[in-house]
Amino acid sequence: MNSDEKTDYLIGQVNTLNTFCIALIRSHPDSSALQDAFDKSREMALAKDVQTTVSEATLTGAREQADRISSALEIAVKHRGNRNKGPSDS
Repeated sequence: MNSDEKTDYLIGQVNTLNTFCIALIRSHPDSSALQDAFDKSREMALAKDVQTTVSEATLTGAREQADRISSALEIAVKHRGNRNKGPSDS
């Protein structure tokens, strides 16, 4: 595989993992617990990455992808909260 093919391959993998994350977020019965677990795992992974020799591009990519997942989790938590409210809760 040449460099462009490797990059395209990696993009395909990331897109598939992102799709899986969105499906998991949408179907998880407790979005708040999933969000808390992700936030904790994200912090531990970031701390580990900072302690090792990874490029700034790797750190930026990880942060941006984690931000996208966090945004999807926030939407799911809000959506679940609105769905669980009764007419008198508004």
